[in-house]
Amino acid sequence: MFQISDRRLSELGGTPLRAFDPEWNIKAAHRLWSAEHDFHDWPSCEAALKNTPKS
Repeated sequence: MFQISDRRLSELGGTPLRAFDPEWNIKAAHRLWSAEHDFHDWPSCEAALKNTPKS
């Protein structure tokens, strides 16, 4: 499940309650990712990726 901001939820036609539906949440997150092909909506994910130790 992805944390989606209230603003983005509104833009996607969702609600906080609807965001807890796993299928809707994943599809909404994919729509957000597809727009720019990046994680700008989830800056913590990008920060974690950059700080992952290399093997």
